[in-house]
Amino acid sequence: MTVEAMRDQLEEEIDFLRAHVIPKFNGDYLQFRSDNVDELSKLIANNLYECPVEVDRNRIYNVVRARYNDLKRPTSEPDEYWIDMRMLLSTCLACDWFSDRQHDNMSDWYDEFFAGPSDYFDDRYYEGGPVQTYAPYHDVGDNGNGYENR
Repeated sequence: MTVEAMRDQLEEEIDFLRAHVIPKFNGDYLQFRSDNVDELSKLIANNLYECPVEVDRNRIYNVVRARYNDLKRPTSEPDEYWIDMRMLLSTCLACDWFSDRQHDNMSDWYDEFFAGPSDYFDDRYYEGGPVQTYAPYHDVGDNGNGYENR
């Protein structure tokens, strides 16, 4: 197989993937609901460094903010939504779509939910209200077992 034939074959495969795998934006911002956050992540990830001309980055930011606000509400599957939102905010923080202020807001949202001592499946915002899921350093005692707070 010649180099030209290999190049043509690869270009055909890339065109096929773009047509069938990479989601196309149809102009409907309401399609990005809390049950399909992954689709918004895919749209952003597949255009990480340049926002497509048909996408309004400010409207996308408003959608991300609405999904962030959903994190504060109880859901039927909080763990899955939590993971999807972590992916979405991480993708947004990695892309070049947003203004500095929008980026700073999303960074704060990420830190609020996904940074800190109880980093995985933090249930502070789900049914039952705030829960302390870790023992503060000063509360860990020796109890006569020969251990010390170090």
